[in-house]
Amino acid sequence: MMIQEKGKLNASSIITWTILIFVLIFTIAPLLFTLTSSFMTRTQILRMPYSWIPETFNVDNYIKAIKEMMDSGCLHVIFLTLLL
Repeated sequence: MMIQEKGKLNASSIITWTILIFVLIFTIAPLLFTLTSSFMTRTQILRMPYSWIPETFNVDNYIKAIKEMMDSGCLHVIFLTLLL
């Protein structure tokens, strides 16, 4: 096995970095989509072309989710789980 000189790229390291960047993009993109769309209204999400940055940050989705969790008792279970 040859020792690679610092600062020099060979074919295997270029292929490795290309694969890593490809995997990173396909891992981060869905998470970014989920995060940005959580602040959008339905019409903003379905609009084409898709805008990754919301025109206005809408927190109504989070308020609605918390209210539904409080009504179902789920928030109490989460609180107890965090205590333990």
